[in-house]
Amino acid sequence: MRIVKSLFLIIVVSTIVLLCAAFIARNPTIIEVDLLIKQLPAMAISYSLIGFFISGGLLGLLVSSWLLFKERRARISAEKRLRTTSQLITGEAP
Repeated sequence: MRIVKSLFLIIVVSTIVLLCAAFIARNPTIIEVDLLIKQLPAMAISYSLIGFFISGGLLGLLVSSWLLFKERRARISAEKRLRTTSQLITGEAP
């Protein structure tokens, strides 16, 4: 099963790389990107779109990881309070 997963991952990554290469080859139009605080040098529109797509994905991963960490901390705290309350109700020693 591990070989199948690895093979599938290789196929997916290769497909994405080939699609990005085709996108870059088909969109050579030069643009200038102004980020309000900094203006980037002139580049092909395909590079800027792929760059923004990747940075958006990484930012999404960062935010979702932070939210999962926050939720996990809240769950652990709630479980601790529940154990303490249960021990108080039943009279068990901790």
